[in-house]
Amino acid sequence: MISPLRSHLRFWLPPAVCYFIILFFSVVGVPDPLEKVTAGLDKVLHFLEFLVLGVLFGQAVLKERHYQRVPFRTKYLVVIAALVLSGMGELLQFLNSERSPELFDYFSNVAGFGTGLLYWQGLRAVRRKHFPG
Repeated sequence: MISPLRSHLRFWLPPAVCYFIILFFSVVGVPDPLEKVTAGLDKVLHFLEFLVLGVLFGQAVLKERHYQRVPFRTKYLVVIAALVLSGMGELLQFLNSERSPELFDYFSNVAGFGTGLLYWQGLRAVRRKHFPG
């Protein structure tokens, strides 16, 4: 039998690892060879990073609920988590003298996170429609 802590860890480890990778690159920055390749794609990369995080976060929430209906209170907390998690990277950049935070980066983060959550919600709805039971 899996202990409750291991069960929760199994659900939340992928989004936690993804988020800490995002925070790491928020503080350190993109390595020089990649900086030339990613020039001009800053907002797209922010969106894609948080899109993946949103999908993983949505999956963890639904697995935590055993794929049952997610109550409104939980959805409200997920939105707050999206706003806070999206802002943490920009806050860390503000505290780092070599990096500069941008408001549009924050909006890209929130949009990516929200899109990831909506993608997961839509995927779940399609699964329920085509594979009931």
